[in-house]
Amino acid sequence: MKIEFDSTRCRQCHSCEIACSFHLYGSYAPSQAAIQILEPLLIEEDPIFSFLSEKCDMCVDVEKAQCVKYCPFGALRQVNVNE
Repeated sequence: MKIEFDSTRCRQCHSCEIACSFHLYGSYAPSQAAIQILEPLLIEEDPIFSFLSEKCDMCVDVEKAQCVKYCPFGALRQVNVNE
């Protein structure tokens, strides 16, 4: 599995980071999330960029990755890499 990110749909609400940090650590701490939404001023190629760190476990213990589930704008999508 992998997470695909559509920067044109992202509104930088950071719901994905909040959901991820709660799933991993039981606290609402976006700075601890495995996914990070980087602000437009930090990179030049794309106005918004998503980064998954090595601590991302793809939420294997639940049906759907929590970042994908709680993104209200559909900017994240969980896909099977075998497809």
